[in-house]
Amino acid sequence: MTKKDKLRAAVKGIYDSMENTIEKEWPITHNGENVSTFSAQIGSLFPQENNHGLLFIGRATNGWDRECPNGPDDYENEYFMSNMERDSGKRRIFGLFKRISQHFYGEDWYEHIAWSNVTKIAPCGAGNPSDELWDLQYANLPVILEKELQLISPSVVVFVIGSAIKCGYENPLLELYPDIENHLVEKRVWGQYGDNKVLTSEAYMLDNRLVILTDRPDSRQAQSFMDIHANVIISLIKQFSKNFK
Repeated sequence: MTKKDKLRAAVKGIYDSMENTIEKEWPITHNGENVSTFSAQIGSLFPQENNHGLLFIGRATNGWDRECPNGPDDYENEYFMSNMERDSGKRRIFGLFKRISQHFYGEDWYEHIAWSNVTKIAPCGAGNPSDELWDLQYANLPVILEKELQLISPSVVVFVIGSAIKCGYENPLLELYPDIENHLVEKRVWGQYGDNKVLTSEAYMLDNRLVILTDRPDSRQAQSFMDIHANVIISLIKQFSKNFK
């Protein structure tokens, strides 16, 4: 079985549990809001060996699910990874993925990586889950994340969820690694937000894996600023994941 097949089999019961909860507590017409269900996507050229490869994790689909509205049982939906290339000019997070991945993998970078989100159920239109939708799925999020790390088995994980500016999306990771601060190996400042908030990327070594938490790219950032952000992450990968491929 491929990593993708193993992961789908391992999380099926967890997604079924979420489906039952959401169908009971969050009717499809709740405030007129439809939901999108997401599971990790793995490129066709992602390495099948353990402790190899690059996994990016964002916050939520943020309207990227073109099949929406769908139900929570549609977690097996697969996306063309090449859509990230197409959307990299207008979605800053995909632009960041591209800058980092292309450095290591070249033009077909999107087939070499894996991509997931902390939240698995989000509004169809855009944006992140409401507090209510977050609470309904939260118990499942650390469990799914643990399965993703175990079965996708990347050597590098980049959480594009916030580091200096935290909004709670790091909590499932903290459930798995409550002592994460003891494993910090590097913290780099690469920008500033507003008048006095810095933007950072933090590198941790967790279970022999490089885990990077980074602040999110902003739509107002200039091209040169995006390059600085990507280059900081590339530098961290080269410094702390010597055998990365």
